[in-house]
Amino acid sequence: MGGVCIILLVTPCAVLDILTPSYREDAGRKYTYYRNYPYTAFATVNRIKIDAGKEEEYAWLAETEPDNL
Repeated sequence: MGGVCIILLVTPCAVLDILTPSYREDAGRKYTYYRNYPYTAFATVNRIKIDAGKEEEYAWLAETEPDNL
């Protein structure tokens, strides 16, 4: 009720859009949906180097349309 969230962190992470007002584009509060992909899916294309063995800790975000609203 009221959009209350609890997040328990076990390892370092990033949290997006957790403290925003409810989405309402007509009130100027635009929303964006993202799909996440494993870092390894695009690592060779973008040539971004990270420490070996840390690939599982990273992901790519791509803007997308919602699948099932």
